[in-house]
Amino acid sequence: MGQNPHIIEFKKVFNEIAYTQSRFAVFSDFVVMSGISIQNSIIKCPVLEQEYLTIVSKYKKDDVIKMSHLLGCVVNGLSYGFCDFLGSVFMELEINSKSLAQIFTPYSLAQAISSFSVDDALGKLSDSDFITLSDPAVGGGSLVIAFAETML
Repeated sequence: MGQNPHIIEFKKVFNEIAYTQSRFAVFSDFVVMSGISIQNSIIKCPVLEQEYLTIVSKYKKDDVIKMSHLLGCVVNGLSYGFCDFLGSVFMELEINSKSLAQIFTPYSLAQAISSFSVDDALGKLSDSDFITLSDPAVGGGSLVIAFAETML
């Protein structure tokens, strides 16, 4: 299927925003603002709305518009196919901190790991209505996403 074109677009737009501030701070602000936007579309929380306004005040209007474009890239990227979208862009943008051990499992490795464990899980599923899955990396969920893809 090739590289997800929405990851390429995300990186391009992100780099247009992250020229005056720390790239990690811009990524973090984007994730928090997106989460608040999604949550507030269902249940409006004045405290979260104030947090959103505080974060958004750090950016120029054009950059705020680009932030919404980034969220569109994430939605489209997740629709494109199974992937750890945010983990992938986080690593590709090289904003991880090796000293804090911020290393995301590459999705291709997560797929390989899931292919080894799916037969055992499917065998257990025939005995029960559910299975349990351990994600020893406890990161962005790439192992869980890859396992769901393998099961499908």
